[in-house]
Amino acid sequence: MIVESGRVLADGTLSELRARFPAQLRVKVDAPPDWARGLAGVRVESVDDDGVLLTIDPGADTQKILRAAQAAGPVEHFGFESAGLVDLYRHMVAG
Repeated sequence: MIVESGRVLADGTLSELRARFPAQLRVKVDAPPDWARGLAGVRVESVDDDGVLLTIDPGADTQKILRAAQAAGPVEHFGFESAGLVDLYRHMVAG
């Protein structure tokens, strides 16, 4: 259960709460990070030494994202990241 100021914002199992959180995909490509800008249904959240962290809208085509990454250069990492409890709380409170 996620509670803020005495209000229940969400309840359920961790898996159920994560399903409400936008999917995040970490992609590391041996190329400048601008390859990900402008992809439909994708927002660049951050760029660091571990690659680009993308927020993926429901229904976004992850295979198109992979193809765009491969077109930019060798892909070193391509995988979803699970939101932690702190991330879920921040998302629920901000929304």
